[in-house]
Amino acid sequence: MSSVADVEVRVLGLDAMIKILRRRSPRQLINTTAALEDLELNILHTNITKLSSHVSTDFSRK
Repeated sequence: MSSVADVEVRVLGLDAMIKILRRRSPRQLINTTAALEDLELNILHTNITKLSSHVSTDFSRK
């Protein structure tokens, strides 16, 4: 199964907003959050938006 996603990152000083758009799949949020934690990124806020067959996930980190 391919796991291609569109990723957008905006950085301002020490703050960052990470936006990921990809097809919906089981455990997607858990796996993505775990991957960001493995990179030692502290997530402050998460916003999830369902778009038919895709999901947009926004992470804010400091």
